[in-house]
Amino acid sequence: MTVETLNILPIHIGKDNIGVLKDWKSKVKDTEIYSFDELGTYSKNNLHEHPDWQPLCENLLKVAQDWFISQGYHGELFMTSAWLNFFKPTQGINNHIHPNSFISGCYYFEDSSGIKFFRDQTAIDTVFEIPGKKVNFHVFNPSAGDVLVFKSDLKHEVIPTLNTRCSFAFNCFPK
Repeated sequence: MTVETLNILPIHIGKDNIGVLKDWKSKVKDTEIYSFDELGTYSKNNLHEHPDWQPLCENLLKVAQDWFISQGYHGELFMTSAWLNFFKPTQGINNHIHPNSFISGCYYFEDSSGIKFFRDQTAIDTVFEIPGKKVNFHVFNPSAGDVLVFKSDLKHEVIPTLNTRCSFAFNCFPK
């Protein structure tokens, strides 16, 4: 018996720009803060149920749904959680996944210092080849209004920022 290696990678990540929410700073200011720690500050994770955030959540869900279908999946997504992330200079989040979800995403109110996606989900020190380079990750430096969507089990980290940063993260699951 011969085991065939199937080249199913690269990992796909969706990207769209929906524009900058005009009144985002006042909405952020009015949102209750839930958690403070050395990694950042976060709102509660139920903002998709809050009327002030529903228009943004509807746009984000549309981006996630379009990408979900483009990847060959069928059905309709629903948003299971959504929250604000606040980072001061030098803060970020170590590599992690989003359990109990299928599609995750992040919307950027302003230009951001980046998010790093890892190719190998089990050993992030494994190196793979890109013509002319050896890397095990890909970094996106999102612009204001960008939405990134990806499978929730894709290991990623938020690169420590040089400035303050605020973003809106969300998770979705098929109905």
